[in-house]
Amino acid sequence: MLPDKLEKFLAKHVWLQRIGVYVGIFLIIAFVFAFIFGIFNLIFPNFTFPNNAINYDNERYLLSALVQSLAATIALVITLSLVAVQLAAQSYSARVIDVYKRNPDMWILLCIYIITIFYGLGLTKIIGLGILGNYIEGAIFVAYFMGFFAFICLVPYMLKTLDLLKPSTVIKLLAMDITKEKLLAVIKDENDIAEKDPIQPIIDIVNAALSKNDYETVKNGLNVIQKRTQTVFEEVMQVEKSYSPDYKEFRDIWELEPIFIHLNRIAEISVEIKKEEFFCLIIKNIADIGIKAVEKEEYGLAIKTIFSLGNLGNSVVKIGFHEATERTIQSLVVLADKSINSSYDAEIIEYVVGELSEIAIQALENKRYFADAIVRSIQTISYSSISKGWANVTIADIASSLELIGIIAIKSHQYQIAIEVITTLGNIGIKTIKEAGEESVYGVTVTSFALKNIEIHAIEKRKREVSKAAKDNLIKLLDESKKHNIGAIIDEIKKLME
Repeated sequence: MLPDKLEKFLAKHVWLQRIGVYVGIFLIIAFVFAFIFGIFNLIFPNFTFPNNAINYDNERYLLSALVQSLAATIALVITLSLVAVQLAAQSYSARVIDVYKRNPDMWILLCIYIITIFYGLGLTKIIGLGILGNYIEGAIFVAYFMGFFAFICLVPYMLKTLDLLKPSTVIKLLAMDITKEKLLAVIKDENDIAEKDPIQPIIDIVNAALSKNDYETVKNGLNVIQKRTQTVFEEVMQVEKSYSPDYKEFRDIWELEPIFIHLNRIAEISVEIKKEEFFCLIIKNIADIGIKAVEKEEYGLAIKTIFSLGNLGNSVVKIGFHEATERTIQSLVVLADKSINSSYDAEIIEYVVGELSEIAIQALENKRYFADAIVRSIQTISYSSISKGWANVTIADIASSLELIGIIAIKSHQYQIAIEVITTLGNIGIKTIKEAGEESVYGVTVTSFALKNIEIHAIEKRKREVSKAAKDNLIKLLDESKKHNIGAIIDEIKKLME
């Protein structure tokens, strides 16, 4: 195991790492040759090197054969490498070519072969001319040694090339291009977004994997995007803490529009090919970004995440992806909880509830069984919001959202959901009065209007049990208002009940 610092250094300096590998191979071969000569000296006391027993014709022939073998080998290796690059580009993305171009092994191997071939050719030319004198035998030995070394170098090169054919390796290398500078370039240059976008090639690989049911590659691609973008977030936050003048420019990254475009596109493909497990991966990916944004109190990015989750939730609820819908709802609830626990802006709660209500309406319209769970989730979020002291800024919007769910439930003949909405509105109103007191006037008034509107729609549909539930909860709110002597609420409820 290498020390962590050395491992990180080598990961950043790939050329040094790979040059070190080939230098290590060279030294190992040199040691093996020295060891073999030492054994020969022990076994054959008269063995000496050099021994000046040279047949120039034989040496020229052997060197010529070595040079030809090396040339044929490198030509074949380059040809096969280009074929591998072409296949990878066709299977994944044209941008994969850049990965192979940056592969140090190919250029190192090419340099080794060029040096060895031209050294052998030069040596063949001067053999027998007496230019090197007594050193000619050593020079010939170096040529053979370099030829052996060149052939041995094919082993790590082939292993590296085969590794590059794996999607996971290509994804890791492409992910290194996801930096704040390149993301900024994408955001600012709309005319050249496809060429500069560092996420696009990974998305291409993920899209190809989707069609092949390659769950592992999809997971690797999405995880890499999430981790790299998270690293970018951390870098941006470091700039913020240092109060760098560049921070204002770097904040543009928090919008990260390209990431959401890509993730939503993959989600749409997952829906089209009916792959719920892939969709769930995307939900997790987006939710993780949102949680990080809430923890760092980045309002714009958190809102984008909520909207993205809401759109995806509406998509899956229509086609009946049960697990994906549940995970979307849970992710939105987690974002709301994180927002409340981190003392974040109360508006996040309103956006979350708004998206949850839209998903609930889609569920009601498409006869899916998620609306009741959403109503319960909204009640939980409401209670937490009230306990946090945000009742005066959140309850009115929450009540309006629940009112809409209740009315749609009545129109779609799902009366049990309507009764659950009514009960939830009553519970929220009562808790608001108890904990917010005089500050609850506006929120409870809107809640009362919501109950009355639901009651009116229930009467129109002649659903006595629903209208009765709405009226009973209005009475409960009136009684609770009287207990706390909140005259404004009492007057409003009395007017509604006349």
